[in-house]
Amino acid sequence: MITLQVTPTSISCGGYHTAVVSSVGDVYLWGRNIQGQCGRSLTYNQFIFTPHKLHSETSLKQFS
Repeated sequence: MITLQVTPTSISCGGYHTAVVSSVGDVYLWGRNIQGQCGRSLTYNQFIFTPHKLHSETSLKQFS
């Protein structure tokens, strides 16, 4: 089970990864990063077990 300290407004799930947009527009990602799905480099081919915040200058409301 994953616990977030934010209020999710949008959730998107792939085969091995999950992304959440919070109520303030921050994006949190976790799962398998085999092709950069979790916002890490393509060479970081590891499973990310805890949500990490995607650093961006732009806040989001929704994504798919």
